[in-house]
Amino acid sequence: KQRYELGEIGALFAGAGLVDIRERGIFRWTEPLQRLARARYTGPKTYTRHEARRALIHSLRVPVAPLNGLLRAVCALERRTSLRRAVDRPGPTILAVGRVPAAIG
Repeated sequence: KQRYELGEIGALFAGAGLVDIRERGIFRWTEPLQRLARARYTGPKTYTRHEARRALIHSLRVPVAPLNGLLRAVCALERRTSLRRAVDRPGPTILAVGRVPAAIG
C-alpha cells in the first residue's frame, strides 16, 4: 500500500511521459468515516500476509445498501460544492489523469 501527496502522482505521470496531467483530491467529506474504518487496523506496522489480505478484502467490500446510498449522496453533494477543490486539504483519495502525447511524424 502506498500513500501519495498531491503532486507526487502528477510527477510520476510526467516521468512516464504523460501530458495534460490533472490531480484532484476527492471524498473529502467521507474522511472521518475512513479514519474510523482504518482505526480497526492500527496494530503493528508489519502485518502477516493473512492480516494484510483480510484488511484488503474488508476495505473493498461494498457497504450495505442504506450506507452505500448515504455515501453516494455525500459524494454527489461534494461534487456540487467547491470543497473538493480545496488545495490545503484535498481529500483522502487523489484522482489523477493524464494523456499520452500524440506521436510526432
